[in-house]
Amino acid sequence: LTIPEKNIGQHHSIVFDRIITNVGNGYNKHTGIFTATQNGIYAITFTLFPARSSYFGVDIFKNSEIVSQIFTDHRGPSFCGTTPVSVITLNAGDTVFVRTSSNYVVHGDVFSDEYIRSSFAGWKIADI
Repeated sequence: LTIPEKNIGQHHSIVFDRIITNVGNGYNKHTGIFTATQNGIYAITFTLFPARSSYFGVDIFKNSEIVSQIFTDHRGPSFCGTTPVSVITLNAGDTVFVRTSSNYVVHGDVFSDEYIRSSFAGWKIADI
């Protein structure tokens, strides 16, 4: 993210708008959706930093199904981030995206600046 996302709510798609590497053009920086271009086993990860006093649950989706959930909380004195990793079997055309949860209370902002970046990465680790 090049800028913080303010006042996020439930079912809020996290759109990582800065692309460094996008081999195959699988990631869309306007929608936040990664589309597999080949069948395979993929590693999917993201890093999110809640702003001070913020807390929220985040889900990783494969198509319309939740494959992983995390909760991150910055109500304490220490700055913290979270970086889950999911290994997912994808077929060409399957999509992956990150969205705030409907199962947890969502409060606050996602932090990102030039020194501390919230980010997304996905890569193929094996053929199937």
